[in-house]
Amino acid sequence: MGGSAAAEVRAASARLRERGAALRKRPRAEIVGVLGAVIEQLRDAKSSLRQRLARELPEATGFAPATLAAGLDAGFGAWSADAFAALVQRELESTPQRAASGFPLTAVVLGGAIPMPSALQLLAPLALASPVLVRPGSHDAVTTRALKDALEKLDPELGRAVEVVAFPHADRDAIGALAQADCVVVTGGDAAVAALAERVRPSQRFVGYGHRFSIAALGREGDLARACAAIARDVSLWDQLGCLSPLALYAVGWRWQERAGLLDALAGELAELALRWPLGRVPADARASRANELATCELRSAASGDVELRRDSTGSWALLAERDSTFRGSPLYRAPRVHFVSDLAEIEASLAPVARHLACAGLVGFVAEQRAEIDRLLLGLGASRLCPAGEMQAPPISWCHDGMPVLLPIARLADAGEK
Repeated sequence: MGGSAAAEVRAASARLRERGAALRKRPRAEIVGVLGAVIEQLRDAKSSLRQRLARELPEATGFAPATLAAGLDAGFGAWSADAFAALVQRELESTPQRAASGFPLTAVVLGGAIPMPSALQLLAPLALASPVLVRPGSHDAVTTRALKDALEKLDPELGRAVEVVAFPHADRDAIGALAQADCVVVTGGDAAVAALAERVRPSQRFVGYGHRFSIAALGREGDLARACAAIARDVSLWDQLGCLSPLALYAVGWRWQERAGLLDALAGELAELALRWPLGRVPADARASRANELATCELRSAASGDVELRRDSTGSWALLAERDSTFRGSPLYRAPRVHFVSDLAEIEASLAPVARHLACAGLVGFVAEQRAEIDRLLLGLGASRLCPAGEMQAPPISWCHDGMPVLLPIARLADAGEK
């Protein structure tokens, strides 16, 4: 951006507020139809929008091209124009006596390198006829600009209702200018979310999406090879960097003495996927941290029979097997921990200290009664999504991220009486 970033943010905000007046005169169904057409382009791997993402995102994000393409297929494949229209109807129009509208200006601060959350947070305010000022994440400046361009081709007025402003996260003046929007949405680490929340007045709307992680759980029922293939898919897509990537696998009812078969199967699947979907760029600091954690695991393994490390010679994947259930996170970049637990109570004890950050659980290998029990446990801990293993990276567009609806948090509601 040329000149002062804060000045550019203020100028963009003023333009968007002016354009919002025309936007609010348009029928919601008309706007939702345009947004649905963009969503169908995101879904279609042959569309110019998807091809642009596939071409430009590897360099911006560090994901290998084949891995990124698989992630786009999984994530956007679960979306559709019809599903988005149904979401709008359910959240905004199902109660005739209640009117829902957007704010004069919504500012969106994005984090992370996975394009699905960025796309949805840009499109959602437009469904409410709220113009959007977007600050893209430092690891993905591609998705927001590609979406703006796609909108402008389909509907120039709607495309002009989006402005993308890029500036360093340390630019406090620019952040302060952006935080003057009527509605402020931020995705990032807990510290970043809290810092921006302090800049927002009580009269404004603030929606924060902080740090989240996910897990997988494996029971004793069914085919082990298929189960491990599904778990390896969830780990490998997006290189285990998304909030829906499992950091830990809980092997429920598996004895530590039986670990060899399970670890062999899971290692084989991770190795096969590393050939199809290569591990992407690992920043120097993350590479050093990962190497240190794997070395620590190796030392623990040498000192005790309660830890085992599996990894390949190229560093494309690793398995950190733990006899106990203590939650220790993950070195990331396809290196989940595998906890061998006797029952669900051990999972509860393991996750309770960090449950406020739990997003999703991928489940496989449980009979119906066990599945009902583990569902109750994980929902009670605060998980906002439970799904079969292998489908963790493909949430529906209506997923209640962080336990919140998609559109209602950024909407203004009014009781309009009987009609």
